[in-house]
Amino acid sequence: MSRYDDLYDDFDYDFDDDRKDIGKWIVTFSLIALITVALAVAFVQINRSVTTETLASYHYTVGALSSEDGKPEEGKSSLYTKETITLDELTCKPTADAEIEYQVFFYDKEDAFVGATSVRTGDFDAKSASIPESAVSARILIMPTEDEEITFFEIGGYADMLKVTFAK
Repeated sequence: MSRYDDLYDDFDYDFDDDRKDIGKWIVTFSLIALITVALAVAFVQINRSVTTETLASYHYTVGALSSEDGKPEEGKSSLYTKETITLDELTCKPTADAEIEYQVFFYDKEDAFVGATSVRTGDFDAKSASIPESAVSARILIMPTEDEEITFFEIGGYADMLKVTFAK
């Protein structure tokens, strides 16, 4: 008999309890993984169901658009969208207390200027408006009625006065 035999005699461990605990952990982690995948799928489906986008202040920059060729020009009394946006479901709605006027500039599929609306203060809907036939995209020019020079910090305020939405 060795001197370690007494240690093994006192050691009465039930390995079946460990197997039960491991099974519980596997089931728990499987359920957590399943719930995580289900939530991810739900978020993707919700995101796909949103079909329109609304312009925010970071979509605009200070400057002007030429009424002759629709190209950006230097200017400090207006702001315009940096990129063209699709005409699909395009709407422009000034807020009730808006101190702005705006124009919609139209471009064809090669981004060539094809026309612009007159200066507007009311709503615009591309579905019901008279737009050039070859137009597929647009830029928005916002002109404050009271401000001679727009600062960087005022862009957000003027952009929020005109809600522009379009199809994604």
